[in-house]
Amino acid sequence: MPTAVQSTSKSPEVDPLEAQLWSFACALTGDRERATSVLSSVLERAERPGRRGRGAPMGQARLLRAIAVALRGAVPSSTPPFDVARHEMAAELWRRLVALPRRERLAWTIDRVGDLAGRDAHGAFVLGADDAGAVRELAASAQNQLAVDDVRGAEALRAALRPGPSDGIAQALQAMRSGARRKWRRSGAWLVLAFLAFTIVFGWIMIDLVARDDEDARQREAFDRAQREYSNLMSPEEAQDE
Repeated sequence: MPTAVQSTSKSPEVDPLEAQLWSFACALTGDRERATSVLSSVLERAERPGRRGRGAPMGQARLLRAIAVALRGAVPSSTPPFDVARHEMAAELWRRLVALPRRERLAWTIDRVGDLAGRDAHGAFVLGADDAGAVRELAASAQNQLAVDDVRGAEALRAALRPGPSDGIAQALQAMRSGARRKWRRSGAWLVLAFLAFTIVFGWIMIDLVARDDEDARQREAFDRAQREYSNLMSPEEAQDE
């Protein structure tokens, strides 16, 4: 009896930092597809064209700030971007979170979802606040209004916002980096052609200048020769008069 052959191909894995950035974007926008699009755009600008491998050359705080700026006008819906039946605590927290003022909601999300190391200083940079104290005050105010268990609620929301294979993050980032490499190769090819064109034009100019110098030298030599011959034909008295 023939047995079914299982596919051994696996979907590309998502880098932990990229997964965390995606969760942060999803928490700000409330839209999983838009979070993937924003993450791709931010990493495309952050990474060098043609760069191979994963991981961004910029720090986590700078990438979180870039995402926050890109989603500055985003207003998440009260409908959670995850399965409510599987994540009841996270769903309740989400409905309270989206009702908060933007800066308080952002401060809480930076601290709990962004999970920054050295949260205060980096959080102030991401939020665009004057100092770390402002971030602490905003996050504390948000936590008081949420009225949920701080640790358990944050863990439940992070689990609900964890990206899955259906979000296509790895495929989107792979396509973005492949496109960046092609763009870099095209740019490199154009630079090579421009250099070759410059070399050819410069070579023609130099050849023309050298040819003109040779022609001028020949003309001066001919003039000097003619002047010497003319001087030899003159009598000593005429030469003295000259």
